Amino acid sequence: IARLIDGGVTPDGLPYLVTEFVEGEQLDRWCEQKSPKLRERLQLFLQVCDAVAYAHSELVVHRDIKPGNLLITPDGRVKITDFGIARIADQVPLTATGQVMGTVQYLSPEQASGHSASPSTDIYSLGIVAYESLAGRRPFTGESQVAIAMAQINETPPELPATVADPVRNLVYACLAKNPADRPASTSHLARAAQALRRGDVAAAAAAVPGVLGDGTLAATVGPNYGQNTQATRIMSTQGPVPTPTAPIETPTRNPWT
Repeated sequence: IARLIDGGVTPDGLPYLVTEFVEGEQLDRWCEQKSPKLRERLQLFLQVCDAVAYAHSELVVHRDIKPGNLLITPDGRVKITDFGIARIADQVPLTATGQVMGTVQYLSPEQASGHSASPSTDIYSLGIVAYESLAGRRPFTGESQVAIAMAQINETPPELPATVADPVRNLVYACLAKNPADRPASTSHLARAAQALRRGDVAAAAAAVPGVLGDGTLAATVGPNYGQNTQATRIMSTQGPVPTPTAPIETPTRNPWT
């Protein structure tokens, strides 16, 4: 995690943070230039998971995990930056009810629905990052931020390339489960699974994240209600913040193998 040096408020009331300068490339640009093998991608993903797990252990939720905030140094280390919209997990949210903070292409379904962020929302964003790293594209696109947010809530992402091994694709799909309860239990579990897959130990990966043993399809991970409209799903206005749902999100039945 990029080291925090200082912070404060300017005379005109603007809060600021001062962090170390990180010499490095954004993750997406680094991958384009280096075309790393799967083992290298898993190593980078493992570093990110470890760092996010540490933040979660300190009760900090990043809320904006994306390639632009993941810098790769010349010696191959990952530095996570921009905790400017982070939230303390056991305190009052920093934003008003219904206000959404984050980057919509990496936003979790619950954030897009106006619910509070949690460690599981960072896991979803990590899944988007992993998907993009493996497929070379983001899973959800649209003509507007509202359209992309609705896709995060309702749509199934395209299948990962066939060249991606089933245990790896299942791990990514587990992170992308619409229901937070169906995602890996924690970023520490996710890191252990990534480390095991890097070693080629599928059994150890499945011990950390049971979804690794899925049947290789996205449907196995997300449950029967995936892609279906729920009481909390509705068309959102392009003006102002995303409204807070008036009814709880309907959650899919937990798969027996998870």
